[in-house]
Amino acid sequence: NVALAVFNLLPGFPLDGGRVLRSLVWRATGSLDRATRVASAVGQAVGYLMVAGGVATALAGGTIGGIWLAFIGWFLAQAARASVRQVEVQRRLEAAEARDVMETDLVTIPPSLTVREAVDRYFTRSIRSVFPVQDDGETRGLLTLGAVKRLPEGQWDDRRVEELMEPLGEECTIDPTTPMETVVERLREGPRTRCLVMADGRVVGIVTPGEVARWLGGR
Repeated sequence: NVALAVFNLLPGFPLDGGRVLRSLVWRATGSLDRATRVASAVGQAVGYLMVAGGVATALAGGTIGGIWLAFIGWFLAQAARASVRQVEVQRRLEAAEARDVMETDLVTIPPSLTVREAVDRYFTRSIRSVFPVQDDGETRGLLTLGAVKRLPEGQWDDRRVEELMEPLGEECTIDPTTPMETVVERLREGPRTRCLVMADGRVVGIVTPGEVARWLGGR
């Protein structure tokens, strides 16, 4: 227990000692980002020192103990590096709204088309797997590739888009000004892997985990 307590108090983020260090730097600089970077750098240094110590121990004959120490050090270094990225992501999400991330280049399908016409005109000519169904400027639902695949191909000429579309009531719908923190939370907890951005009764954008990842990666 004493050894565990001492290890946990090492000034390597995200250990408790690293969190104390980050708090002290935060108070001194007034910047959480800078404090996190400093604590993370110290955490990585501590981790790699443990790796070096583990390798030396293993070479000296303490194979099991050395490997275990090196593994813990490597894990600590990776966790410290990830902590910086986590803070950066959190900061970007706090400062963004759905309209900053959503995909706006949407193609809509009229509800009167047959399923085969929708497949031939839209799905086979695009990499998209979902299309808003719009009538007289109002979005009535979504036609998804999954719904098309579940329908036997022999019925594609007899069934229309409006019969196969998913109603908006079953979708995650948000406003363009919805904070991205809220959007990510709804994507994580909801049954759907997308959120529709609605304005004036129509879909103006779609936010998916892929869109969020591309937005974060394009910083």
